Amino acid sequence: MASCPRCGSPDVLGKKFGFGDVSLHEYCCNACDLFEDRRSTDPDFTEWKQAWLRDVPGSREVAAIMAAATPTPTHEPDEDVVEGEDEEHEDEEHEDEVEVDETEAKDEEERAPVSRAERDALFDAICRDVSNDALRLRYADLIARWRPELAEFIRLQVERARVERTTGVRRSVPGAREADLRGRFGKDWARYIAPYARPLTSDGRYRGYEFERGFIAELRTDPDMVADPREYLFESAPLEHLDLTSDGPVLDALAAPRMAQIRSLGLRSLDLGDDDMVALARDARLDRCEWLDLSSNQIGERGVQALAASPRIRSIPVVLLAFNPCDPATQYSDDGSGYGEMWLPPEGQALEQTHGWIPWLHLPRRRRPDRYHAANVTYVDEHLGYAAGVTTPTETATRYFIVGARPVRLVPRPDGGLGVEAIDWQTGEMVRATQYLSRVIHGDNEVDEVTAEEFDRAVAEIRERLK
Repeated sequence: MASCPRCGSPDVLGKKFGFGDVSLHEYCCNACDLFEDRRSTDPDFTEWKQAWLRDVPGSREVAAIMAAATPTPTHEPDEDVVEGEDEEHEDEEHEDEVEVDETEAKDEEERAPVSRAERDALFDAICRDVSNDALRLRYADLIARWRPELAEFIRLQVERARVERTTGVRRSVPGAREADLRGRFGKDWARYIAPYARPLTSDGRYRGYEFERGFIAELRTDPDMVADPREYLFESAPLEHLDLTSDGPVLDALAAPRMAQIRSLGLRSLDLGDDDMVALARDARLDRCEWLDLSSNQIGERGVQALAASPRIRSIPVVLLAFNPCDPATQYSDDGSGYGEMWLPPEGQALEQTHGWIPWLHLPRRRRPDRYHAANVTYVDEHLGYAAGVTTPTETATRYFIVGARPVRLVPRPDGGLGVEAIDWQTGEMVRATQYLSRVIHGDNEVDEVTAEEFDRAVAEIRERLK
């Protein structure tokens, strides 16, 4: 039987998952909250496991020794008290004790944390119904008295996600308070899932996991953990975003039932080829997937055709195929003028002749959404009026931008070209600024398109400051 190597308590929860040559083992002490894990291939695995499975001298027996050394209290009657009076006083004392006990019990009830069973049941429900924000807010209410920081963090992230869905933003922008809570408490909140995370580097800031809507939602991990039929990984956090390493059976992981809840999937640099794409298109559970990164693999034309032939994969808003032998998506070039051209290669045109318009063949060069906001993507055809194979813009009206803090406008010329004007910081006048053409056409994180009214207001505020 397992016992905690630190406190000796037998109240230990042990788990093992994975299959094949490598498995992951973990133990958690419910008495002192010690949590440790090892992979079966770790050099100290055998010694570590024996430490949890052996009795720790002088620890488990402490309670028994203390009980044996403590005399049992006895209640001898007071010789000076008359028997009847003794019973009367006992009744009075008992009544006082009841009143005190009831008051203390009420205070304790208000201060006491919720039961572990109630908390765990709600957490399990969140892991099963990952899109239900009402459950997350209920959990925040449940823990607010004894874990106020986590409760606040959940509410802040749920509210931010709601606003971002409403406004259609492309990237997450946490507020100062949310970032502060994440920095101070995130490591502790993630301690039960962190052992399964695989950071990109041992000393980098990204530790292989990230929060969304108050809980760990993004995880970079090994395929065997995802493929484990006991689904322990998905019971440990409401996962919606996965990146897989090459350490395990990738295709088995993609066919796991709980993959159906994943919204974004990273399969970058895994040496996947055409046969793998055929299997992915056939077997992968991509029911909710909105973002699929297949960059830097060995995918050729046959693999791309298999992806495009799947109605489910064709409907995914963002599919990334850059740095593969075949990349059928819209290509971009820069001829040194700051503008350049864009075109859909023959492979992409052939796919659309067979299957119709495929959205992820028309992703913008920049200003793409992150994995959390893939549904908010704007395609180049919609944004600039490009048609497949057309390399010149068809602008007919002035467009307005704020680049950093500088108002910039794109003005069609009578000869069919485009003029770019930006405000002069010294005079407040609009002047020629061709250096901004590429940025407003292709976009970046500092470029925001605005209405004419917003543009005029920004210009007016700058001119007012120059007076």
